[in-house]
Amino acid sequence: MITPIEGKANLVQKRDGRLEAYCPDKMYAVILWACNGSEAFAKELLQAIDIKIHNKIKIEVLYDEVIDTASNMISDLYPQWEEIAKNLYLLKIRKSLGVKRSVYPDYQTVVNNCILAGLYDSTLCSTLDIQTLSDAILPEYDNKFTFGGLFLFVDKYCNKHKGQLLELPQHTYMRTAIQLMYKDGTQAIIDKYHQLANHQVTEATPKVVNALKPRAALFSCCLVRPSDSQEGIIESINMLAKESKYSGGTAWDSSLIRAPGAYVAGNNGTSSGAVPYVQTLQWTVGGFNQGNTRSAACINTFDAFHYESPEKAHLKHESGKDENRARKLQYSVKWNRHLSQAVLAGDDIYLMDPHKTQDLFNSFGEEWKELYDKYSKNTHIHKRKYSARELAFEFVRTSFETGNLYYFFSDNANEQDIGAGFIPASNLCQEMMMSYDPITLKSSSLVDDKAVFEFEGDIALCNLASINLAEYVKLTPAQKEVFMLLLIRSADNAIDNSFYVNPLGRKHSLNHRNLGIGTSNYANILASNKLLWNSEGARKLTHELYEEISFYAIKASIELAKEKSRCPVFNETKWAKGLFPHELSKLGKSDSHLNYPLLMDWELLRPDLLKYGIRNSRLLAIAPTATSGKCINATEGVDAPVKLKTIQEGTFSLPFVVPNLKQNREYYQTRFQVSNKDTIELAAIRQKFLCMSQSVSLAYTSTKSAYEAVSNIIYAEELGLKTIYYTYSQKATEAEEVCESCGS
Repeated sequence: MITPIEGKANLVQKRDGRLEAYCPDKMYAVILWACNGSEAFAKELLQAIDIKIHNKIKIEVLYDEVIDTASNMISDLYPQWEEIAKNLYLLKIRKSLGVKRSVYPDYQTVVNNCILAGLYDSTLCSTLDIQTLSDAILPEYDNKFTFGGLFLFVDKYCNKHKGQLLELPQHTYMRTAIQLMYKDGTQAIIDKYHQLANHQVTEATPKVVNALKPRAALFSCCLVRPSDSQEGIIESINMLAKESKYSGGTAWDSSLIRAPGAYVAGNNGTSSGAVPYVQTLQWTVGGFNQGNTRSAACINTFDAFHYESPEKAHLKHESGKDENRARKLQYSVKWNRHLSQAVLAGDDIYLMDPHKTQDLFNSFGEEWKELYDKYSKNTHIHKRKYSARELAFEFVRTSFETGNLYYFFSDNANEQDIGAGFIPASNLCQEMMMSYDPITLKSSSLVDDKAVFEFEGDIALCNLASINLAEYVKLTPAQKEVFMLLLIRSADNAIDNSFYVNPLGRKHSLNHRNLGIGTSNYANILASNKLLWNSEGARKLTHELYEEISFYAIKASIELAKEKSRCPVFNETKWAKGLFPHELSKLGKSDSHLNYPLLMDWELLRPDLLKYGIRNSRLLAIAPTATSGKCINATEGVDAPVKLKTIQEGTFSLPFVVPNLKQNREYYQTRFQVSNKDTIELAAIRQKFLCMSQSVSLAYTSTKSAYEAVSNIIYAEELGLKTIYYTYSQKATEAEEVCESCGS
């Protein structure tokens, strides 16, 4: 029916090396299948690829050309090309595993191949009923993906060995379910598989990447802070480097390290300050590429009242000498109530050397203020006076230039915390709030001619998963209870089923049993309900939704405490007093118009909380879900989208369009169209019900007004937010990469 162009050799090299004449009719049949029988689309695509065919073209390259051509034809006018491109890609990946387009690869074969490649734990796999699990796999779940989401999922998450694809998406979902639920039996694994494959929940990137590996490290981010000692500093960096190797993000709080010029015992010398160690951290952690999937990522948090805070604020700047910069790291600054007050009043503040003021940097609220006043008057304390406004403007300047000086509100984080211990800083994406003690050398000795160093302190680890709100709202109340119990159980299981790089991480995780359950698709939910971000309806819906999620999550954790046991630190938490997170929140105690009435029956939970305790000391934290959100065609976390449609270039041109855009275009707002005031107020409503925090970003169409940015930071602190994540401006949006570690 279609004849080859005269003069073309039209030979195709098959996968086994054979050369075969290119057959347009054969290609047409494949394309017609992908076009669901539409001859018009099939003919148009066949004609479009003809010019790309050359002599001895490899069959894999030919298929890639067909897929890329279909992808480039996707438009608002012809969205059908989206499904055509996806169908062609499904065909490609099935063929790469050696099966026909109508066949899904046998799971036992996939398991065997992955064991041979060293990607599956053979001991764990030998305990499984593989045939029953194989029968539970539903290939049609692949159709829930968009083309871009499917490609991204296969690229990021499906196992490969020496360039050869070994899994398809449903196998990846199944092995993730196995890793989280294998101790609960076959049916529990299958239930979790359906929760994942139905796109009701996404698990954090390290969980999916590492699931079923012989050393399956399931945590997203590792947080440590060094004591003010050489041993503590060096060992904490070493700990982060090892954690980075296993695909986790890392976070380092340098607030306790003494200032330049401070006395150093032992050599009668003086300190060079924290900056040289920050630079050491940068290059050490950066040496690990996390299994060739991505570069390592690390954040350094510092206190605004630290002697070196102005210098630390400049470490990310593009200008300046390299020896005074550490540009590959992310940065976060601790901002407290006193700094807000000093900025508003135009006062000077004292920046303190931590050397003799360690307790100041381990406190908050009224205790912090008392210590600050005491040290301000003490003439023997190494400190310097600095304008609060000038310091705040320096912070904002860095945020505008790089997008990347995040804000940790230390008073809010600790005063509203329901868990146990002091929270010094947050993680890479600013959603986790965990207490952890500094790394300190406990002892050193010589045992059998070997030097033995024993350290104490904590490694805090992030355990993340996210609820797809678009799927969650479809459930009945009874279904939501079942859904949440499965989610909390699987997240809690991750603590027991994970490989731990360091025993200090295991100790902290088992004691606190922290989870980080968050949400994605928030912007889609607002648009689907015909609500703009500044509307009363958006505020009310947000309050109702996050109260309900908090209620069911807490109820599930209490149920697990009944079944298993309460977390070991329960008696040190405010849970033990019968309190809930909303009863500790700033907003919940206020007469603000944002503090809407409660709708759930919280008194129903209180007796069981007091009687049985709770399994997890902290439960809710909203991660940005950058990669995982794209995979399931969900808007990221709780932020408005930067754009309604983006094209990601690579092997193919991958279109990503916000969900339901055609129906809800007038209600979708981009990040630059939503006012920061509305973003902060909606975040404050969510914060009322969160044990921890949320990755909330602000956006500026102009970076000329530092006053506006500082005012927004102070407003967020006043309303009870615990963190601010990214600062978007045109320059920063184009330049900065998104962290994937928290992409749950």
